[in-house]
Amino acid sequence: LPRDEDDYNADAVLEIRAGTGGEEAALFAGELLEAYMKIAKSRGWKVEELNVSKTDIGGIKEAAVSIGSNSGGSYGGGGFDADNDDPLASLGPCGYFRFESGVHRVQRVP
Repeated sequence: LPRDEDDYNADAVLEIRAGTGGEEAALFAGELLEAYMKIAKSRGWKVEELNVSKTDIGGIKEAAVSIGSNSGGSYGGGGFDADNDDPLASLGPCGYFRFESGVHRVQRVP
């Protein structure tokens, strides 16, 4: 893929919505949001909840969070670092979460 400057210098807005499946879908959406927020915080990025609609048992119907780097839009100095074993280390929030999209399906196993 060609390099995009937004991969290194742009913040991201992450949206998660529970689909059909009632409370189980809402619980999974809540766990997914928690995982993404934990990843962002572990990379030193600030996470701001823009909108979170919670259910009575702890799940979420929908959520939007802003993920931004603390250093004005770049992470790890920006650009690819060939000496680093982690190819994702130099990416900012937009580049890191760029391909995190789609529908996830959870199915109960009897």
